[in-house]
Amino acid sequence: MLREVKYDNAFLFMYSMREKTHAHRNYMDDVPKKKKKARLQKMIDVFTETQRPLNQKELNQTHLLLIENTSKKDQNKWIGKTDNFKKAVVEKGKAPFLQNGSFEKMKEIELGDYVVAQVEVAGARTLGCRPIAILSKLSDYSKFESKILELRDKKAEQVC
Repeated sequence: MLREVKYDNAFLFMYSMREKTHAHRNYMDDVPKKKKKARLQKMIDVFTETQRPLNQKELNQTHLLLIENTSKKDQNKWIGKTDNFKKAVVEKGKAPFLQNGSFEKMKEIELGDYVVAQVEVAGARTLGCRPIAILSKLSDYSKFESKILELRDKKAEQVC
């Protein structure tokens, strides 16, 4: 089913009985833990296999990214979620800052920022992005989308 449907997201976990449920009151958990782990791993493997081609379609796409934390794998990168709820990373550093409808200065990307980013690398679980602009307000994205998208082909220094 995972191969057929090709889910964008899946919350996969090993089955365990939950108290106060029909299953807890009426059934016995007779599947060995080793078998549960093997089934879970197979589901994770199939899910990961279906994600790679889906994420490849994201290459060169532009997304709004909410910066959530420093990447655990690379302290020089931020990690966040795109507007289509995919995990993405961007380099820490500066990007043009959209304020009052214009790009007046460069600003350091910070935790909690909304960053417009272009996907440059598509892994099975994470998108690698290049920051295009930082927004002062989320509503600026729809208001100034054409202006923001013009930045994709320019260097940040040329903007401010």
